Amino acid sequence: MNGSVHQKYINVVAIVPPPHNGMTAVSRKFVTELSSQFSTNEFLVSKPGFVRRELWPIYRQLAIFSKLIEALCKTKGPIYFVLDSNKGIWANLLLHLPLFMFSKRPLILHHHVFSYLNSRDARVGWISHLLGERAMHVVLCTCMQEKLQTLYPGARNAIAIGNARFLNIETTHRESAALNKLGFLGNISREKGVHVFMDTVRRLSVLGVTLEAEIAGPIADKSVWNDIEAFVNEAPDSRSYIGPVYGGDKDRFLAGVDVLLFPSEYSNEAQPVTIFEGIASGMPVLATNIGCIPEQLPKDWVFSRADFVEKAAHLLEEWCRMPAKFFAATQEASSRWRSEQSEAVLQYNDFVELVDAHLA
Repeated sequence: MNGSVHQKYINVVAIVPPPHNGMTAVSRKFVTELSSQFSTNEFLVSKPGFVRRELWPIYRQLAIFSKLIEALCKTKGPIYFVLDSNKGIWANLLLHLPLFMFSKRPLILHHHVFSYLNSRDARVGWISHLLGERAMHVVLCTCMQEKLQTLYPGARNAIAIGNARFLNIETTHRESAALNKLGFLGNISREKGVHVFMDTVRRLSVLGVTLEAEIAGPIADKSVWNDIEAFVNEAPDSRSYIGPVYGGDKDRFLAGVDVLLFPSEYSNEAQPVTIFEGIASGMPVLATNIGCIPEQLPKDWVFSRADFVEKAAHLLEEWCRMPAKFFAATQEASSRWRSEQSEAVLQYNDFVELVDAHLA
């Protein structure tokens, strides 16, 4: 148990790095923030090195189930828990929900995915209905909160806390007005939009604009690797794939790129940390209009999937012709990050007050 300001405690059951992704990184930092405000018992799950990638989903569910039982047996007080996605929601419904119902504990349920907010998922409906007033639902943005409460009337208690609150990134102001390099950063797959990125670079070439293009991130699908290799080989002097980047390598990647493209089609995409990392570094980010992204970025930088290649290419072509406009965009990126960070701090403070009152 960690010391606290309020001398009250929350029992945290969560997945933290590894694996390294936006959700686990935010979970780790959220737990750290909780422990600075409340006493916490931490029941954390990470991926051991001996667990193969394809076995991780099964291992993860068994580990969470075990940690949840341990938390309920050894402690009293509320449980903080992160709702899963896709097939993992079956575990939430069939394994975790009965334990929550039996224990009658207050719950803080953190939602990090958008897939069950695009359309109603009966499993989430049962979870929110049966937990009712006992659950406080934490979401990432206003539109998430609205959709959650519209689709799941049982989720009456909901509050938005942006991921920006949990990212310790200093704002960078760029001095250069030159647009020379585009970047793609993420877990590389078709769903994450790497092919849209490559098509946008090709469209720029047709428009007579040649920019460097650098792709960074892990690749699991061999067919995607083959497509990236072909893309690089079309113009090896200006295109590259540099593999996964973490820590200082990621910082150097972001510092060396002028515009980040984030044309994701991933159904779980909610409030991508990568976008915040981009704008915090003074870099415009062009993205698709899914999840919370329209609230993260200026509206002129957000496009539908169908329009992305054409509209992104024309905006980039304009920025190349008009350096003053591009420089203004870099300043807007930095300003947007400061605004998002300030709003998220206020949201988190409201959350602390609600939890504190609940535990009083």
